[in-house]
Formats: sequence, C-alpha cells, structure tokens
Amino acid sequence: MATFAKIKCFVSSFLLFYVIYLWTYRCGQLDNLYSPLNAIKSKIAGDHPESVELIKDIPVVFKNEVDSFEFAACGKLNQFELWVKPYTASGFAWLDAHVYSHPTFKKYAMADKLTFAKTKYYQFVHPLVLEVFQYIEMLQYKVAELTSPLIAKVKKSVN
Repeated sequence: MATFAKIKCFVSSFLLFYVIYLWTYRCGQLDNLYSPLNAIKSKIAGDHPESVELIKDIPVVFKNEVDSFEFAACGKLNQFELWVKPYTASGFAWLDAHVYSHPTFKKYAMADKLTFAKTKYYQFVHPLVLEVFQYIEMLQYKVAELTSPLIAKVKKSVN
C-alpha cells in the first residue's frame, strides 16, 4: 500500500510539474510559433467567408510529435482557464471582502509585502526557473529524437 502511495505521489507531482511547465513556459512559445498560421486562416475566413470550408481542413504542420501533443495540451489548458475564470473571480472577490479589507491586513501593510515578494521572485527566482525549463525542453527533444525511430519501428511492425 505504501508503494502505491509513493507511485501515486510521484505521478501526481510529475503531472503538476508538467502542467506548470506548459503553462508558464511552453504554451507561450507554441502560440508564437504556430499562431501565425491560425491568424492567416482566420484572416482568409474573414475576407472570404465562402472559403471557411476549404481552409478548416488545412492542418497545422508541427515540427514534431512533441509540439503537436503540447499544442493540444495548451488548448485544453486554455479551455480550463476559461472554465475556471468565474470561480477565481468569485474567490478574489471573497478575498477582497474578507482578507484584504481586514484591519490586521492593513495594519501590517501585507499588500506591500506581497508586492515586494512578487517583485523579488520575478527579479531573482523566475530567471532560474526559465533556465531550468529550457534544460527540460532540450531534454524532452533529445528523448523524442531518440524514441521516434523506435516508435516508427513499432508502428510499422504493428501494421
């Protein structure tokens, strides 16, 4: 039972880390990389509405399967963000009403301290986090590069 708990903890930690990696680092890169094609498609659809049926079938050509998977995962994360937005808004409204307006919170100037901590995080820690994410991206592509021929062999043998 303890082994299962350790495996469950490892898998959930890995998923959480991967979602943070996608959300803070990779999704922005993929949007910059593949959004021009989507922008062109929407421009064509706006200028020539009759061509919507023709251009909807134009696939986005990804550099590799990793980008394809991550682009789809980023789309799901964006959908999740839209779904959660009303709940976070009500949560922040509750914080405004019950925490930020509390006399103790104001007395000790906690808002200023939180802003200071956030500034220091983005000044010192965030560049290191981005550097770690760059190394993870390189590792991910190396693994994909090494496993792609094996996956192709398996697919060929299955068919």
